[in-house]
Amino acid sequence: MEIIVQRKKDTSRSTPGTMIVNGGTPKSFELCTLEPSKINPFHPDHPAINAGRFKVILAPSSHFQEYEKVPHICDVPGRDHILIHPGCFPCDTEGCCMVGLSATDNAIWKSRAAFEKLMVELVKWSDIYITFKEAE
Repeated sequence: MEIIVQRKKDTSRSTPGTMIVNGGTPKSFELCTLEPSKINPFHPDHPAINAGRFKVILAPSSHFQEYEKVPHICDVPGRDHILIHPGCFPCDTEGCCMVGLSATDNAIWKSRAAFEKLMVELVKWSDIYITFKEAE
């Protein structure tokens, strides 16, 4: 299973983007993403991660105990505990990628619904990878 996050141009507060889940297949779908700004993150020392391809595992999280498992992005150089999780604003993340069904400037909406839609698909797979691509 491949996930692609195509980032858009950074704003002063966030890094918006589009997540393509299961791209290139008839069952692919898109979600909105929001990550911290790479230049001026709300939480200092927690900017968006660098572009690249990473393994994803589903595991419990002490921050999101209401979910049995959440996607953990593995082996990010110099970082740990990078997740995909619900949230709406740049202040809701410390370097992680949040998902939503719609977006406005520096915000995503219907995040829990988007996260649940993502998880329905991810639990079907044992091999999951995510690629973050910078804005073109």
